[in-house]
Amino acid sequence: VDVLKKEQLEKLLAVLKPYSLLKKLFICSNNVTAASLVSLKKLFSVEVFSPVMCLLRPEKHVGQPKMRAASRAEVNELIGEQEESSLELCKLSQHDPQIKFNGWPVGTIVHIKRPTQDGFQEEFRIVSGDV
Repeated sequence: VDVLKKEQLEKLLAVLKPYSLLKKLFICSNNVTAASLVSLKKLFSVEVFSPVMCLLRPEKHVGQPKMRAASRAEVNELIGEQEESSLELCKLSQHDPQIKFNGWPVGTIVHIKRPTQDGFQEEFRIVSGDV
């Protein structure tokens, strides 16, 4: 998507409106205007990625560990009766490509599975804004 003129944006919104239930829109562009984003954010949660980021697909890269948001059961097992704020886990930056791609907000606990020589190593980390 290049810089959109008002008419183009209105046409795009008309096409996308039936899909607004999906609630997430990914845009691959270096030229998205603030006005375009304001209009699109009325219908969607919008993430803008550079074209290079869209080509590389960080979650598919062979060298990346597999990541997913931890389930409620896993979180309950980790923290027991504690408040989540007292849980001390290693941190993941909110700017990490996989975190951004998946749209996980600060505070999300992420399950990470890394291959090792003996099988897999599994760990949990928390998405943080101050890494």
